[in-house]
Amino acid sequence: MAKSNLGAYQTMVELAKKTNGPVKLGIYILAGGVFIGSVAGAAAGPAVKKGASRTVASVRRRFTTTAAAAGRVYTVSTGADCGAGNYLQVGDRFRIVKEIEEGVLIVLVGEDEPFGMVDPALLSSISDFRRNGKA
Repeated sequence: MAKSNLGAYQTMVELAKKTNGPVKLGIYILAGGVFIGSVAGAAAGPAVKKGASRTVASVRRRFTTTAAAAGRVYTVSTGADCGAGNYLQVGDRFRIVKEIEEGVLIVLVGEDEPFGMVDPALLSSISDFRRNGKA
């Protein structure tokens, strides 16, 4: 049953009297909160750590570049518009910087800056690049 403001005030006054003052009551409330928080933290800690490690592993799987793909140079055999104003010309050579599910980040041989994200299916159709051994 809910109490009115006056009833809640009376309850706090009674608790303060039983604990020898409002300062001690505050200390007891604070200590109880710390105790409950530490117990809950100790119980939840392994679950949080496990969840965090799963998240990190998921991100690592998403951003994969095999060592063979990273060092290999691929050659463009058919020119294509790669979107966002990027064009690959016949004879352009590129290396893989990063692969993610939606695309491949490439850098042209001789360039310092990455070329951009390119659809892996497009790269497979215009060059000798094959993702995961698939055309």
